[in-house]
Amino acid sequence: MFRTFLPVLALLGLALTVGGCSTAPTAQKLLAIERCNAGAGRIYDVRIEGRMLLSASKELIGHKRACGSSDSSYMEVPDSVDVSWRTADGVIHKETVTIKARMDRRFHLRKLIFNFDEGSLQVQQFLSFDEPWALGRDVVLPLYP
Repeated sequence: MFRTFLPVLALLGLALTVGGCSTAPTAQKLLAIERCNAGAGRIYDVRIEGRMLLSASKELIGHKRACGSSDSSYMEVPDSVDVSWRTADGVIHKETVTIKARMDRRFHLRKLIFNFDEGSLQVQQFLSFDEPWALGRDVVLPLYP
């Protein structure tokens, strides 16, 4: 009887361990970074960095609202990001954007949209509700400047 009890006890311990891991709270959520050229000129060497490189692009061709593909990753919402880009005239622009302190906490942050217009930058927060009744009720609000 003791020999059959040990395997059952071991399986029960494994189930408790696995179950405990899957319900552990985490601050990481899927977050997308989208780069858009809101101006008429070309934008080069876009880099968006938090604690690590979040997004990079060699060139954004100038079309009104021409957006590159989104980069998505599971990460914590960064406190701030450093953004750099080069305009067609060769000038390198740099901005530090505060994210966490400025985001609207009534919603769930899904995506950050970086709109480049020559030498200026605007960042929008793409937010949504987590509740099933609110599906499709997404909100886009300004975040920076």
